[in-house]
Amino acid sequence: MRLSVVFLAILGVTTAQASHTINVINKCGEKFIMQIPGHGTVASGGGGSWSYGQDLKGVIASVGKNCNVNGVPCTAAEFTLVSGISSADITLIPPHQYNHSLRITLTNGQTKSCDHAGCSSAFHQDGNDERYQIQEANNPHSGIKLEFCY
Repeated sequence: MRLSVVFLAILGVTTAQASHTINVINKCGEKFIMQIPGHGTVASGGGGSWSYGQDLKGVIASVGKNCNVNGVPCTAAEFTLVSGISSADITLIPPHQYNHSLRITLTNGQTKSCDHAGCSSAFHQDGNDERYQIQEANNPHSGIKLEFCY
C-alpha cells in the first residue's frame, strides 16, 4: 500500500510538471482559430505562442475567413500534446478543403507539410494513421509549431 501511495505521489508530481507550447506563424493575412477541448477557443488576427501546464488532446487549428472552430471548411492541423505519445496531422478530410499551405513540426523535429489540394502528406480520408501522423514519445514538454502560408 505504501509503495502505491509513493508511486501515485511521484506520478502526480510528474504530471503537474508537464507543459506544452503551441507556436503559430500565420503569414496568410486572415484570422487564426484554434479549439482546445477543456480550454476554449483561441482566435487571432495573426499568430502567437500559447503554453499550457497540462496535456492537450484533440486540438484543431486553421486559418481563413470562413473557418469555424472545427476548422471547417479549411486546411486544418489536428494534434494532441501529452507526456506519453504526442501526435499531429494535417487534415483535408471532407468537409475540410484546402485553402492555405500548412506545415506542422513537433519539438522532436518531425514535420509534415501541405501546399496544394492534392498533397500526399495530408489525410484525405480516415485511416492509415502511420502514413499521415507525426509522433513524439515520452516528452512532458512536447510542443508544436504551425506555419500557415509558409
